[in-house]
Amino acid sequence: MPAPSLWRAGGTVLALGSATLVMGILNVTPDSFSDGGCYLDVDQALAHARRMMAAGAGVIDVGAESTRPGATPVPAAVQLARLGPLFERLDEVAGAVWSIDTTSAEVAEAALGKGFQIVNDVWGLQQDPALAGVVASHRAGVVLMHNRKVENQGQLKEEIVRFLTTSQEIAARAGIAPEQTVVDPGVGFGKTAEESIEALRLIPALVERGWRVLVGVSRKRVLGYLTGRPVGERAQATAVASALAVALGADVVRVHDVQEVVEAVAVADRLVR
Repeated sequence: MPAPSLWRAGGTVLALGSATLVMGILNVTPDSFSDGGCYLDVDQALAHARRMMAAGAGVIDVGAESTRPGATPVPAAVQLARLGPLFERLDEVAGAVWSIDTTSAEVAEAALGKGFQIVNDVWGLQQDPALAGVVASHRAGVVLMHNRKVENQGQLKEEIVRFLTTSQEIAARAGIAPEQTVVDPGVGFGKTAEESIEALRLIPALVERGWRVLVGVSRKRVLGYLTGRPVGERAQATAVASALAVALGADVVRVHDVQEVVEAVAVADRLVR
């Protein structure tokens, strides 16, 4: 495993390398593939965030636009309307580090201005040209994820490395320091189930390039493909896949089922770190 390092995110510094950082998912959306509609009410959203923190989450990743395959893009104004009640009550979740899951510079600017510290961009700063500047101006942390619109194109390793290299170059040109960035191979995004497995196997190659790696495999189609389980019955498979990602070199895992995964990665950390 690489030596411990720091992920700088606004005024927050997160230690990576010595123990896995678990990022809990909070979707304030009506149509996310797993929990759409569950946390539209701000009281329910805050209660869920508190439960994830109590279970051991180090970051809460909030999304107001579903990024599932085939989802309809949501305008920034609609995302902000969904996020507004939460923005005003962040201090009700003690000790939380907040991440905004968005590709929109407008949404990211609003979230960072309200106290969020991380931007999780599923297009790796390659969709909204203003987003890199927003991240840089707030000195925020950023997740740079690989994505594509068409599955099964071949040469996945080369494509992921090339895409993430471009994302890192965009970040650097904007003034985002390397210690602000984490990369994500994009399991399930523009990939068949077999390609998602290949993306997971690429974790060591990304680590070898000096990149810190986040993996988001939680409840995804690839786990249904491997186990035959429906979305709501994939917590165990998520925990196993997350622990194996840690063994391959990932430092951050993004999940719905925080308690199960915290326990799984605690075992993985003891064995491989």
